Amino acid sequence: MKITEFDGYIKMLELSPPKIPSLSEVFDKVERVAGYFDMITFAEPLIRREGDSYMSTVYTSLRVKDRLGIDVIPYLTCREHNWRDISANIIAALDAHIQNFLILSGDRYSGKSHSLEVREFYPSKLIGKIKKEDNLFSQQNVCLGTAFNTNSQEIKKEVATLKKKFENGADFIQTQLIFDVDTGKEAFELALKEGIEIPVILEVTVLKSYKYAKNLVDNFGIVIHQEYLDRIQDVEEKEQKLGNPTSTREVEEEGVKITLEVLKQLKDYSNGLCISWVSMDSAIEVVGGLD
Repeated sequence: MKITEFDGYIKMLELSPPKIPSLSEVFDKVERVAGYFDMITFAEPLIRREGDSYMSTVYTSLRVKDRLGIDVIPYLTCREHNWRDISANIIAALDAHIQNFLILSGDRYSGKSHSLEVREFYPSKLIGKIKKEDNLFSQQNVCLGTAFNTNSQEIKKEVATLKKKFENGADFIQTQLIFDVDTGKEAFELALKEGIEIPVILEVTVLKSYKYAKNLVDNFGIVIHQEYLDRIQDVEEKEQKLGNPTSTREVEEEGVKITLEVLKQLKDYSNGLCISWVSMDSAIEVVGGLD
């Protein structure tokens, strides 16, 4: 089912393709959460080194859909892929009745050398090419998503970029990780004023440690208010005083509460969520807490 045809609040879980030639672990995860989520998305690793290898998002998606029958969304990045490669992946996905794709720029390699990087497209151009009227894919009624960074200090510039992708044929929006409710509301209202009226999926995660939260802030530019950081740190310190230095479960429980607070405050601005980088227990707790 296309995201634009979905009736209700969409619940999505992001997983990564395996780095080994086996999908058993992925199958196990999806089987465990299938009753809680409407769709499973498969993303390329956030930061990839030149020596890294992993199964393609499209192949992983079609295998999961074929075996478990759940709707899937492969991410297609512009990094490393030319048109022939991208179109081959879309054709394979369409043959498996996969219609939804998330089009992303893709992060650069970490390290000094970027000699292997291919970047024939950026998202706006790629979306426009896929949706071109005389293109086979437009006749197949594909549904294309695009990223929206509400963490940016230049929100108006982000909205202008989003508008271009929308005009080129983007069908839905998926935010980058979002914890700042006020800036999120401002960004969504600016987008609406520009006539961008398509489904919005909020990407969220669970703050599983203070170190993890600070890493999101310092290295990925995610805006997390000090109040949330303090709450995570307070739980860690409390558990340490109780003689429980590895307080992962207790901290994740507080993280789930924070994620639910964000989602509930932004529910009127969104059509669903995509939860990423979490344990399966936390993922289930988040979707269960929405009801």
